Amino acid sequence: MHEGHNSDKLCWYVSQTAARVWDALLNEGPKVLFRVALAVLKTNESTLLQQDNVGLLLREVRQAVTHLHDRDKLMKASLRALSDLIMWRNMCS
Repeated sequence: MHEGHNSDKLCWYVSQTAARVWDALLNEGPKVLFRVALAVLKTNESTLLQQDNVGLLLREVRQAVTHLHDRDKLMKASLRALSDLIMWRNMCS
C-alpha cells in the first residue's frame, strides 16, 4: 500500500475520533472533556507512572493522545474511567 494512503487513513480515523468527542461535548457538555482526559490517563496509566520527571510525563501524554484512533474504544474507556473514579471516591468516603 502506498504511504500516502496510510496517512489518509490515519487522518480519517483521527478526524472521526475528534468528531465523536465534539459530538459528545455538544450533547453532554464539558464533563465529556474530563471523562476523555481521564480515559487517556487511565488507559496509559502504567506508562505514565514509570516517568520520573514532568517533561517525560508530558511527552508520554502527548504521544498517547496522538495514537487515539478508535473512537468507540475511547468513549467506552471514558465512561469506564469515570465509573472507576466514582467507585474509588465512594470507597474513600
